[in-house]
Amino acid sequence: MRPGAHAGSVLAGLCRRRPADRGGLFGRNLDAFWDAVEHQGPGWPGEVQLVFTNTAALAGLRTAGGGSLLDGLRRIAAEATRIAVRLA
Repeated sequence: MRPGAHAGSVLAGLCRRRPADRGGLFGRNLDAFWDAVEHQGPGWPGEVQLVFTNTAALAGLRTAGGGSLLDGLRRIAAEATRIAVRLA
């Protein structure tokens, strides 16, 4: 990972509580993260390898849609082709 790039900051907004209408989730979900890492969308970290450490701590976290945050990150790590995403 390049100096100054923090994988945690990329996900900082994913688990925040939002209003029921979910209008405030724009850009703060796994779909947005996928767009950033795979399609160079907003928040693209550049040509880096994203390494998430201590991922066991994410096991109980849910996305706004109720899915497992950790499972979503695992899918992204397995399917990403533009940059490397690794869970440690």
